[in-house]
Amino acid sequence: MQPGGRNPAIKGHQEDVRSALGALGDVVIQYDHDGRILWCNPQLCFLLECAASDLKGKLLPELGIDIPVGPGSPAEDGPPESVVHTGQGVRWFSWREVELEDEYGGRSRFALARDITHIKQREAALIEAREQAEQSSLAKSRLLATASHELRTPMNGVIGMAGLLAFTPLTPEQQTYVQAIRTSAESLLKLVNELLDLSRIEAGRLVLEPQRVSVRELIESVVELLAANAFEKDIAVASHIAPDVPDSFTVDPWRLRQVLFNLVGNAIKFTEKGGVLVTAECSRPDEIMFTVEDTGPGMNGETVARLFREFEQSGDRTRHPQQGVGLGLAITRRLVVAMGGYIAVETAPGQGAAFRVFLPLVAPEPSTESADVFAGLKVAVLTPREMEARALAQAVESRGGTVRLLSGEAEALAMIDEGHGDVDVLIADACLETGGEPMLARLRNRGLRTRRALTMIAPVDRPRLPYLREAGYNAFIARPPRGSTVVRLISGDLPSRPMQPSSERQAILKKAEIGHKLRVLLAEDNRINALLTEKTLSSAGCAVTWVRTGAEAMEAFSEAPRSYDLVVIDLNLPDACGLSVIEHIRSVERSKSIDPVVIVVLSADGQPATRRGALEMGANEFLQKPVEPSALMDLLAKLGES
Repeated sequence: MQPGGRNPAIKGHQEDVRSALGALGDVVIQYDHDGRILWCNPQLCFLLECAASDLKGKLLPELGIDIPVGPGSPAEDGPPESVVHTGQGVRWFSWREVELEDEYGGRSRFALARDITHIKQREAALIEAREQAEQSSLAKSRLLATASHELRTPMNGVIGMAGLLAFTPLTPEQQTYVQAIRTSAESLLKLVNELLDLSRIEAGRLVLEPQRVSVRELIESVVELLAANAFEKDIAVASHIAPDVPDSFTVDPWRLRQVLFNLVGNAIKFTEKGGVLVTAECSRPDEIMFTVEDTGPGMNGETVARLFREFEQSGDRTRHPQQGVGLGLAITRRLVVAMGGYIAVETAPGQGAAFRVFLPLVAPEPSTESADVFAGLKVAVLTPREMEARALAQAVESRGGTVRLLSGEAEALAMIDEGHGDVDVLIADACLETGGEPMLARLRNRGLRTRRALTMIAPVDRPRLPYLREAGYNAFIARPPRGSTVVRLISGDLPSRPMQPSSERQAILKKAEIGHKLRVLLAEDNRINALLTEKTLSSAGCAVTWVRTGAEAMEAFSEAPRSYDLVVIDLNLPDACGLSVIEHIRSVERSKSIDPVVIVVLSADGQPATRRGALEMGANEFLQKPVEPSALMDLLAKLGES
């Protein structure tokens, strides 16, 4: 240490540091504890277009450099960044600080600045591109939602009018044409629904509405609604829910139903022989597994790899030219994931496919079914339909019974000849009773002994019920078999008047009688939809008053509030929202102290939030367009019963 407090060794080291830093491409500034520049490298001079001597002793803010470095500056979030205005334009820099001992024994600081302008420009470009993509996505979603909504209105007329036409006297050729119209319209409606769902998902507007759902009712209703498609192809469709599956759990019922509809519908579409089996079981105590299994052509690994992508198709378009645009499974996967689950598929060419959906069991209500209700019971199932046979076998075996599956009369005779002709219950497919001497009589003559004989019938077999009753069958099981019905009939709870045929036409006439004398106020601006609804209601015996606008609806009800038993209102009237009309009607009722009229809302928007909003405003029922005439008939029957 020299007199005066200078340390030559440190001074030399400091000069070496300056020399090294001066060669860097980054800006380097040495400053004292007051923030005054002691030294800088040439890069700062080039940046500010001035000499080093002009910079010495100046404060950084005087030069337009505002950086959070210096005593006590935070650095927890990484190197600080700042903007420097230069002759070359605005530049972004990232700063780091290094503190060294100076030649006098004090502390001086070095600030190193790296030009990150190109990084900032790239980030800004990415942000702008993302915002443009989001705006484009929102615009596309709005277009799809608007187009889908507007398409539903004419589709309501096409499907509804075809339904009305089907109830008029038609030749077989005309019936074929009407069915072709309905099939084509329903295919278009399915596409509209898929596009609308995709737009909601991509826009992040898919809102789940969990509520308590009966597992058995949901699965069996889906299978029953799609059974007609299976019967047209002469394939079987059946379901089995394990006894230990909770009676209910919390999930979005609309979305779960949509998932099952897509999977079961696809399975039926691609299966030409055999059938489809839908099952539910607990894969874990906190997880339920839905399986949709078919005997279709199966798929290879390449097809499976792209199965859940948008606009990818799993089948051969030459065999299924109307199979859709490839959105169903993509939407299904997204819905399952949104509900907190996942979906998997097991398949191989020529071996069918099994789609499995796993969902969390939220707030499950334990099953009330007994697992040993059929303990010791022996059942023989006689049917060539493998999937239905498996469903019945699982229903019996899961409850403690034993089952013998027989594909035809020859196998049944062989079982009897083997000495196994004693069974508690025989379930025989009606298709095996071909007329003449009943098969059941032949089996009994051969040595079959059974306490109960049940027969499974399809809708086309209903006219044969008197023959089947005379053949010796105690009761029938409608296809597809419902688990509760199977358990009840096998247990011996037979109907007091078994084998009574029913007619769909008689049911419709009964509903028409129920609707007789109902006075209806119909508010619908679309002439075709109004005609469809009016004709359906009139055919059920209702007296209909039709108005086109919300103002006319409010005026008509205000003038004669006691003149109507039912109000059917479109949610989107040209001059007023349907909710405003509902609010007005309820207000009139309160002011006059009269009983509330039943209000049914019709809307092309089937979102749960829209439905909930209408019901909360005071509507009693909500029907989504296109409205099937049968749905209105069912509603009238419900009103008549109440």
